[in-house]
Amino acid sequence: MPVDHFSAGELESFSYCPLSWYLGTPQNDSPLKSGTEEHERLNVELMEAGEEIRKASMYGNMVMYYAIVSSILSVIAISLLNFSGKYFLSRILIILAVIWIIIALTMIIIRSISGFRTLPERIVVYFTCAAIVFAVLSVTVLNSSRFFSIAGIVASLVWLMGATGFLQLELNAETHASGIYRLRGINGNVVYLGDARSTVLTTNDGKLTGRPDYIIERNGKLYPVEFKSGRVPEGPLFSHIVQLAAYCRLVEDSYGIRPDAGYIHYRDRSFEIEYNRDMENIVNLKLEEMRKVLEKGEAHRNHNRPGKCKNCSRRDICPERLV
Repeated sequence: MPVDHFSAGELESFSYCPLSWYLGTPQNDSPLKSGTEEHERLNVELMEAGEEIRKASMYGNMVMYYAIVSSILSVIAISLLNFSGKYFLSRILIILAVIWIIIALTMIIIRSISGFRTLPERIVVYFTCAAIVFAVLSVTVLNSSRFFSIAGIVASLVWLMGATGFLQLELNAETHASGIYRLRGINGNVVYLGDARSTVLTTNDGKLTGRPDYIIERNGKLYPVEFKSGRVPEGPLFSHIVQLAAYCRLVEDSYGIRPDAGYIHYRDRSFEIEYNRDMENIVNLKLEEMRKVLEKGEAHRNHNRPGKCKNCSRRDICPERLV
């Protein structure tokens, strides 16, 4: 019976050995289990890095909110001071305060549309709104008062200290995330993580599906990455290159951005693989070969390497094994 689509993982297995792919994956495949555990560890680390980046973004927003409120309180405190020429200066400062208030409200509206994901973000916004209300009331209702002026300066310093604290938290989160990325050799921003919860990518014709281990974005371009936990070869294996090319095609159809290249990461080295028309044609050719194998109902070994058969997990059931 013809099959409508194949996965990038199946494409990799077929490119390694059509007969091995045709025989299927045995239930007790130790290398596969070990690789799955390695990928789970990778996913945990990248999820942790993603969480730290999200925290850094949240803390950055808090720094902005606290800085805005601190500026507003400072302007109000100065406008309440009693000195010669105060009224002229206070009008200028009040105008500046209004500008800051408009900026703050604009940012709050934008964040409201995108949604506040955590309780601390909502608390900061609520306090910011309250501070803006009190600032407007103090400018329009309260009379000049040394007490209110001093209170405004103190409040401004407190909010400025809060902004400084959140800035430190932001830097700590960014440092943690950068450490994980550096350890994994990631040069870019991870925009997709191929775990069980992520969306399966599909080509426009629906004939190829798959989840890259992750996709990085750098300078507006996307690069799929495939992580291999097994032995480290002298160079990237052909089957791994074909699998990566399949992921490049999936990225192009799913995101509308054609990758220039992708990366294959082994334990202690990585390879950049160019994605061009030749690679795309190889993917199409292999997919067609897989369909023909299923239509004929038979597959054959594509190599004469005893070592390859010796390490194959399907060797015990393979009718064409060399050893």
